[in-house]
Amino acid sequence: MTKEIATEILVGQKNEHYKEEVNEALDMAISALKGGWIPITYRPATAEELEGTDYTEGNIFTCEMPEDGETVYITTDGEVVPDTFRKDGFDSYFEDNGIEYVEAWHKKPEPYKKGE
Repeated sequence: MTKEIATEILVGQKNEHYKEEVNEALDMAISALKGGWIPITYRPATAEELEGTDYTEGNIFTCEMPEDGETVYITTDGEVVPDTFRKDGFDSYFEDNGIEYVEAWHKKPEPYKKGE
C-alpha cells in the first residue's frame, strides 16, 4: 500500500459524529503520512453552524488547523512562507495571506538542540 492510498483511506474515515479525539488522531496520522504538510480542506457551513453569526454562508475546515496565534509555514503560489493563523469567532485567517490562497500548512519544527 502506498502512502497516498493510506492517506485517502484515513481521510475517508473522518466523521463529524466521532469523538473529537478520534478525528484528531486521524488528522495526526494523515499529517504523518503526508510528511507534515496538511492540505487546507473545507465544506460549506450548515444553517445551524451559522446561527448566531452575521453570515449567511461560510465554510468549515475539515482538516486540522493551527492554534490561534500559532506561526506555521504555508504554501501559496508555489512558495513556502511563514504566517500566523488567527481565529476570531467564526472567522479564521492567516495574517499575511488570504486563506483562500493557502494550499497547505506545516508546523514549524522545534529548534535544534545540541546532542539530540
